[in-house]
Amino acid sequence: MHEGKPPLAASAGEASIDVAELPSDAAAERRAALAALLAHITSFTDGRVRLRHSALRADAVHAPLREALELAGCFTGLTFSRRTGSLLLEYDPQRHSRADFLEAALPVGFFLARCEG
Repeated sequence: MHEGKPPLAASAGEASIDVAELPSDAAAERRAALAALLAHITSFTDGRVRLRHSALRADAVHAPLREALELAGCFTGLTFSRRTGSLLLEYDPQRHSRADFLEAALPVGFFLARCEG
C-alpha cells in the first residue's frame, strides 16, 4: 500500500485496476475524481469501457466532456447515450495501458465527483 493513497481498485473483468500505477503525487481532488470514475464503470474490457451516471443523460454535458476527452488523444471512440445515461469510451489497448486510460478519462471522474459532491 502506498502511503497517502486510499486502497482504490476496481474489478475490471478478470483483471483489476491498481491505482498504484498512477503518479504518486495525486492530490485529494484527483483521488476523488479517480474514485468517482471507478465507481461508475459498469463494464471494463481492454479497449472498451462503459460508465453510467444519471448526469450523463443531460445533452449539455456531452460536448464539454467530449472536448476534454479528445484532448487526451487516447480515445478511438466516444459514444454518449442520453437514454441510458452512459458513456462508452474506446481506446487501443495495444497503445495504451489501463493506467493510461484512467489518466485520459479523469475529466469524466472530475465531472462525476462534482455531481456527487
